[in-house]
Order: sequence, then C-alpha cells, then structure tokens
Amino acid sequence: MNLIDRLAPAVRTIHGMMTRGQLYNGEAMPAFVRGYQPPVDMIAGAQQQDRIAVIDAAVFAAKFPARPSPQRLDKMTIKNRTYTVEEWRGSPADEPVFFKVLLRGGTV
Repeated sequence: MNLIDRLAPAVRTIHGMMTRGQLYNGEAMPAFVRGYQPPVDMIAGAQQQDRIAVIDAAVFAAKFPARPSPQRLDKMTIKNRTYTVEEWRGSPADEPVFFKVLLRGGTV
C-alpha cells in the first residue's frame, strides 16, 4: 500500500465537504468546479473560459457502473449552464482517486 492509498479516504472526505451537486449526463454528481488556472492545470488545449471539475472516481463508478471513466462529449450542468467534457485525466493516473475533467461551453 502506498501513501496515496493510505490518504485516499481522508482526501475523499475533504473533497466531499467542498463539492456541490451538479448534473453529469442527467445524474446528480457531487463535484468541485473551478476556473481553469494555466500554471496549475496541465491539460493540453484548455482555454481561459473553461472549467475544471474534480470528481471522486469511486462516486463516478457508483453512478456509472457500465463505464470506468468520463468520456469526451459527456454533459455537465452547473447552475443552469451546460458544459461539454472536452478531456479528462485520472489523478493519480494508474488507479485514480479523482477525475479532473476539462469542461467547455457554458450554454444556457
């Protein structure tokens, strides 16, 4: 067991305290959403008005058991605005505790 495995329960608890309910493909999904920050976010192709959603991988798996991860062109609704998943990555990459999802759009 490595450090990430040991810290995952505590980090998930803290993440849960900072999330708000969003809709991901029509399903309620707690997610922490923030603006794109160029020095912090290492996601290729991100633009200034994009959003980053951080989703607990275990919650995602429970909501969508037929697939292990987000997919491009999925939809997330945040405060009545609909965003499209442009890309995503697991954090950490090999066995994700969280998914960092690049959202684009924001149409009403």
